[in-house]
Order: sequence, then C-alpha cells, then structure tokens
Amino acid sequence: MIPKYGLVNAAREMHQGHTQRTRETFHLYNTNMNFHNRGKPVPVMKHEDHSHLLHHSLLDFQFAHVGHPTKEHHHINSGFDESSVTVVGSAGSMTGMDDDGSVLTNDLDTSSVVTEGGTRYTWSNGNLTGAGSPHAVASRKQEILALPGISAAKSPNKVSRDKVTLVSAQNILERGSIKYFTSPSDHSIPETVEHSIPRLVGILKEGTALEKENAIKSLLFFVHEKQYLLRMYKYGIVPPLLAIKGNSFVYENSVRLLMNISNPPEIKISMYQSGTVIPVLLQLLKSCSERARNYAIGVMHNLSMGAENKVHMYHKSGVLPPLIRIQRDKEASEETKERIFGVFLNLSIAPENKVHLLIATNILPHAVKCYQAQASTAEVVENMTGLMYYLTDCDTNKPIAFEAGIAPLLLQLCVKGNRQSSETTKEYAVGALWHMASVSSIRSKLVALGTIPVLVELLKLCNDTIRRNSSGLLGEIAQSPELRPTLVQTPGLCAAFISMLSRAMNHSFSQVSPALSYCNPSHDGFKEEATRALVSLTDHSDTRKPVYQSGIVACLIQTLTSSTETTMENTLQVLYNLSIAGANKVPMLQAGVIPPVLDLVGHGTLLSRELGAGILSNLSRTRDNKLPMIRAGVLPYLISCISPGSGSTPQTVQQVAGCFMRLSDEDGVEVPVVEAGAIPHIMHVVRGVENSNLAREFATEAMYNICVNPQMREEAKKCGVERLDIGWTSTDW
Repeated sequence: MIPKYGLVNAAREMHQGHTQRTRETFHLYNTNMNFHNRGKPVPVMKHEDHSHLLHHSLLDFQFAHVGHPTKEHHHINSGFDESSVTVVGSAGSMTGMDDDGSVLTNDLDTSSVVTEGGTRYTWSNGNLTGAGSPHAVASRKQEILALPGISAAKSPNKVSRDKVTLVSAQNILERGSIKYFTSPSDHSIPETVEHSIPRLVGILKEGTALEKENAIKSLLFFVHEKQYLLRMYKYGIVPPLLAIKGNSFVYENSVRLLMNISNPPEIKISMYQSGTVIPVLLQLLKSCSERARNYAIGVMHNLSMGAENKVHMYHKSGVLPPLIRIQRDKEASEETKERIFGVFLNLSIAPENKVHLLIATNILPHAVKCYQAQASTAEVVENMTGLMYYLTDCDTNKPIAFEAGIAPLLLQLCVKGNRQSSETTKEYAVGALWHMASVSSIRSKLVALGTIPVLVELLKLCNDTIRRNSSGLLGEIAQSPELRPTLVQTPGLCAAFISMLSRAMNHSFSQVSPALSYCNPSHDGFKEEATRALVSLTDHSDTRKPVYQSGIVACLIQTLTSSTETTMENTLQVLYNLSIAGANKVPMLQAGVIPPVLDLVGHGTLLSRELGAGILSNLSRTRDNKLPMIRAGVLPYLISCISPGSGSTPQTVQQVAGCFMRLSDEDGVEVPVVEAGAIPHIMHVVRGVENSNLAREFATEAMYNICVNPQMREEAKKCGVERLDIGWTSTDW
C-alpha cells in the first residue's frame, strides 16, 4: 500500500517528467522486521496503476487492506511475500532508508548498509567503508548519493523518532520496514497515533493470525515513546498479547512488545497486580526460544522495579527458582545472565528480601566466578555488583559477603583501567565495601588489602557518587581510632580531599558544560561524606597537626560559605577538632577562620552555633589570639548566645562562658568586654539554674577576671552586681 502523500509527490513528479526518480522512489524491497535483506528488488510499480488512490483516506485504506488485499487492489501486492515492504515517498526532501532499515541521509551518526550480495558496509559522516574492493565501495557510495534527497553531509543529524513513528502509523508496516520516508506537512503525529494504536490493539483482539502479526510489527515502532506505551496499555493490549500463539516471530515479538509496555513506572505495579502476567512468563521460561525467554526475563526485570512489587514478587510469585536454575545453566548466554542479575538486583532493594535472597540464590560463589571470569561482559559485572551493593546493605550479610572473598574482587573493579568496570560498577563496588566497613572487625582487613590508595585515586574522579561512596568508606574505616594515623599518612589523601572540595566550591555558581554535567557540584552528597570522613580523621591527637599542615583549612573555610546544613556542620566539627591542637590555634586564626564561624554562630543552626562557640573557645586558649579575636568582633556574637531567650543549647552556653573566662584573663581585654555590655549576660549564666555547673563556674571566673580591675568592678556594681552566689560558694566584692 502506498501512502497518500507519497502518491501526491509521485503524481507531481510524473507530471514534471521525472519518471526515473519516481520509479526509484517506489522500489519495493523484500525485508523482514529485523531489517535483514531477504531477496532482490521486485519490479517497479507503474504510477498509473495507483493514481486512483489519491482520493482514498489513508487510514481507511491501510486498515481495509492489512493482510487482505481486495480483488480490486490485488495488483498492489501481487508477487510479494509477507515480508514485502512499500516504499514511501513524499513532497519535499527525501530521507533514505536502505535495505536493512538503515537511514542513509544526514540522519544517523552511523548506518549499516547491506548489498544484495550480503556484503556489509558502514555509512558514517558522509563516507562509506566496507569489506568490498575500493571500486565496489566507491560505486556503492555513488548509488547511495544518487538516491533522492541523499547528501554526503559532513556532520549527520539524528532523524526524529517521530518521523519513524509517523510513517509506521501511516503505512501500518503491513509488509515490513520502510525504504524511504519523510514526515509530511499535512499529517501530525498525535493525530496519527490517536487513530492507529487503538485500531492496532483491536486487531490483536479480533484479527486473523496474519493481521495480528502485521499489527505487532507496526506496534513495535511505537515502543520508543512512553506516551505511546501508556496508550497501548490504556486500550488493553496486555491480555491479547498474553494470549497470542503462532510462529516464532509472532511469539517472540509479542513478548518483546510486552517487555517494552512493562517499562513505564505507571504501568509496572498495575500490570503485576493483575495477576495474569507472571504465570504466562513462567511458562515461557520452561518452553520457548532463547530470545523469547530473554524477553520474558526482561518483563520480570521491569516488573521487579516496582516498589510495591518487590516483596510479593520474591516470596509469592514463584519466579525465583526458575531464574536461579537458568542462571546456573552453563549454556546460559551473557545477555540472559545480565537480565537475571538485574531481577535479583531489583528484588534485593527491599529490606525484607536481602537475607533470604543471599541464602536462596547462593549467589556469592557465582559472584566470585563472575568477577574472575574475564569473559563476563561489563553489563553482567555491573548488575552483579549492584546486587552485591544491595545485599551488603544488611548487617547479617556483611560478614558473610566479606568471608566469601568478595571484598578484594570488588576492590579490583575500582582500580583504574579495569575494562570490566563502568562508572556505575565502581559506584556499586565502593558502596558495597562501604557497607561491609561498618563492621569494626572488617576495617583493618580492608586497609590490609590496600583499599586506601585505591580510594585516593577514586576521589580524583569527576563522578559525585563515586566520590561520595569513597569518602563514606574512608569515614567508616576512620571510625576505628587506631586506624586514623595510618589513613592520614597515606600519600595524597588530604590533597585529594582538598582538590575535590575546592573544585566543587569553585564551580558552585558557574555554568557546567554538558560534557561535565555528571560533575555538577549541586549534588552535595559527596561533600557531606567527605567532611564527615574528615571529622573522624581529625578526631585523634596524632592526626590534627598533619591534617592542618596539608593546607586543608583554607578549603574548609570556603566550604562554610556555600553548602548544605549537614556539610557546614561537618566542616565546623572538623575545624573544632583541628582547633584543639595547640600548634594549630594561632595559624587557624591567621588563616581567616573567625569571620565565617561568627556568621554561623549568629545565624546558623543550633549545632552550628554550638560548634562555632567551641571553636572560638578553643582559639581563645592561646594568649596571642585574645586581642585579635576582640578586634575581629567576637564579643557581640558571644553575648547573643547567652542572652535571655537566645535558645542556645547548654553546651553552647558553656562554651561561650569558657570563652569569656579566657578572654577576660588577659590584661586590657576586660575593658572592651564590659564596654560591649557583657556583664548582665554573664551574670545571667551565673544565676541560671538551668545551666551546667561548669558553665556557671566559667561565668563566675569571667566576672572575677573582670572585677580584678577596680574600674571595671565599679561598672559591675552599677549593673547591680554586689555578690556572686552560685550555690556552692559566694564571693563579695
């Protein structure tokens, strides 16, 4: 059948005398749905035989003749087998599709071209290459370029899937793939699909075997667009697909179509809960071709992604035993294993499934073999590693997985240059190691395996998830105090943290190019884990000085200015830990740590205020810092933390009282303290029974330091301070 718009163009060109081009346009090729050449071109149709079709409605015509050409139009399909295809032409420029279904214009980046002799060529960027002789290649290229609308474009554009969809909807693909196609101006895709899909689904329900076969061929052209899949499901395509019987092509492609329909999230749950799909899929696993079986597993994979399906599908549907049996079959293909591991991965996400799945599948020995086998594809390794990631996210499974020898194999996947390991595989592998490191007895063993140098390299990658998981693993290992010095001594560790955090902060407000979109700093998860790891690393007396000497403080100060609350709180905790070391106190103040800390003391979260006050208290322990701190303007912020109604935590009040005590112990400092109006607020701490004893003691000592100066003592009396009474002692002035 020839679409209306193609005939309009043909008629016009006939009228203009371009007979040869029109005949080329209407060549008919024998091709099947997989776009493999199965025969020679049949004779060119004569335009005059079909001119009356110009007045027919396209959709009415195509459905009237799907699989059943009437006597009146029998000459249209005479001499064709069921794989024949009508060539479509149209007004305007022509887009070419060759014998195997490849698009030959400036439309696809790479297109495979198959000659009648079976020799395969590749058309890419306007050039043709292949196994034939140079003369044959050149000749074939000229043939291609001679086709209507074909040009040797240097940089090919991508053909819109909508064009394919439109033509498949118009032509119904009753005979196979399209030779030439272009989207006409007088037809819209939504209107075409609106009519085509429900009528094709109707054919699946009530049509003949041949009509159903042709309908499946046509519907497969709609599977790339979610909106079309939803429309098929709406019109009830699943029951007739489940009921279809026929030759291997029909059987396989009906399951293939079902696999695509089960992909949208809106469909997964309702399709599974219908209860009709899984029994049919289980039968397909027992007795069908490998291709149909793989499609059936693909449907299971899609359904297992539904959050509400996972637990019931694992425990009640009966899919696990046959999948385990197929997975253990030595003859199973890598594609089959990939999809089965994908099903296991999806099911393992549900916490209720993790423990039982590890035992029921006995997957660990198979995982070891998978990693050790160089023949395993990257996709199989990726799904297996994802499964390890989710299974180890369970306390019961962590030691079991480690003892099975999984850890060194996962670590090997993280090594630079491993061809089996995609970025997603690395994300899973580091994540699984992170899970196992939560067991304290495993941490030192991971260090002994050489984990830390590998993590240093992973921190340099421009992948937020890998960096997040690597930082999390380092932080988990650093939970063991005895390992912290070893971690800090690893060459390049602190430098990697500095580089990672600095790069993120430098790009925080810049536009990220599409090529670097995966390195978008707006994803703050890796910064949270990195700063959390630094919290653990600096929580040791032997690590604070070397970490500070790495130059990380400047990076931490920058991180305080633009991060999530969690990252800022972690960063403040790191600065607090570093400020404990006596050797770090003066350099930290000189590095400019005071201004951002004061900002968070004044306007941050309760924890930020507490940590900020702790940093100020630690820095005030050194005499050389006291006057510089006063000049930096710390007094108003300290007063705001202990004034009535401040809402500060008891720990914050204690830290501020301690800071006042230490600052006022320096000659000359008590004057600006009093002038700032601190006395009433310090006395509020002294008298506040809700405050800790230590806070009240610090405040009392601060008042004592202030009142040592006779002039300041008189100022205290003006504020109504006659004596200090804190319960266990009293002091008269």
